[in-house]
Amino acid sequence: MLDRNSVFVASPNPAIVGEKFYGDKVQNTFFKNTGAVNALYGEILSGQRADAVFDVGYGERLVTGQPVIVNGKPAYFLTVGIPTKLTYDQIDAKLASQNNLNYAQWIFLLVAGSTLLLFLIRINNRLNKEVSNRTEALVVSNKQLADANEQLKIHSKMQTEFINVAAHELRTPIQPMMALVDLLKSRFESGEDGIAISTKQVEILDRNAKRLQRLSSEILDATRIEAGTLRLETEVLDINEKIRDAIADTASLIPRGKNMDINFYPIGISATKDAKPSYDSVPMLLVQADGLRMFEVISNLIRNAIKFSPREGGIITITTEKRDESILKEGGKVCPVAVVSVKDLGEGISPENRSRLFTKFSSDRERGGTGLGLYLAKNIIEAHGGKIWAENNKDEKGTTFTFILPLADGSADSTSEMPRAKVKS
Repeated sequence: MLDRNSVFVASPNPAIVGEKFYGDKVQNTFFKNTGAVNALYGEILSGQRADAVFDVGYGERLVTGQPVIVNGKPAYFLTVGIPTKLTYDQIDAKLASQNNLNYAQWIFLLVAGSTLLLFLIRINNRLNKEVSNRTEALVVSNKQLADANEQLKIHSKMQTEFINVAAHELRTPIQPMMALVDLLKSRFESGEDGIAISTKQVEILDRNAKRLQRLSSEILDATRIEAGTLRLETEVLDINEKIRDAIADTASLIPRGKNMDINFYPIGISATKDAKPSYDSVPMLLVQADGLRMFEVISNLIRNAIKFSPREGGIITITTEKRDESILKEGGKVCPVAVVSVKDLGEGISPENRSRLFTKFSSDRERGGTGLGLYLAKNIIEAHGGKIWAENNKDEKGTTFTFILPLADGSADSTSEMPRAKVKS
């Protein structure tokens, strides 16, 4: 503290107490004639409040000063010096703490940003994958729709063809029947007594009536299969006997002038060209099946073989055997089955017809027919838990149709007499 004469009246350094601020001792020894100190004290001694930072050899100080007013006038001048290190240390500590906090915040922001970026990248990849999957699914769906549309067009075309073929096939047996009816009607109208009808005319009526009945039955069965209402009335029956009945029934369908043999070699009898079979003891081949439907399947296969056999030298060979095979009824397991094969020596199946062989409306324009026979045969056989297929003969011309059915319990334990079925026309 200084008085109004600039004399130190109090100081942490006793050596300058009583000395004037501007004296040589203070200026040259204590303050070392520092311009910053003189400027500060000049302002304070002039009655102003002032502060300054300086170092006179004792470390840097923050010095503040102001006059002490007594009776309205400056009587003393007080200065206080504080080492700046005290303040700087606190500031440095605060700054260090703040820097650490800032670093922590930056690290947190960096980690959070990186996590968010990785999350967004992952979400973006997932979205891209989902978009790609949806796009692929859409492409597949569009292709399926295009294929389905093409199939609908093909089906519609085939159905139109079938309607035309069916109409023609139905007219074919109706026309000769109507001709005979018109003939008899004209005879009645002419008053002719004792009108006679020949055996040939009765045969025409009978043959065409049966054909008409068969056509209507095929169309009705196809409708039932489409609606899922085809019913089976199964029983244990000998498949060899059904083949024999079907041969006898379809033999009349061989066109006149067509030289054809229908040879049946049941189980246990070897099918050879030279040796004639012996039927002394033919094992029964028992299956659990609908007898009427089995007769229908076998008849369809024989009629198909007759249709595609050559006019001369046509031989249809029917065989049965027993073997272990994988079938539908047993869930694809191998079990004993009855195997029925119908072989013809025709032209075989063309590649373009193979894919639609057992489909509905797959008729042959040149040979006629509704195209329902093989379709019905396939569905009936599969309804019994069996399967049916066709393949061209490897060693000669023609085709062999084969179907298998699960054997009934006790099959091949009994024997029966069965004559060889051979028909010529």
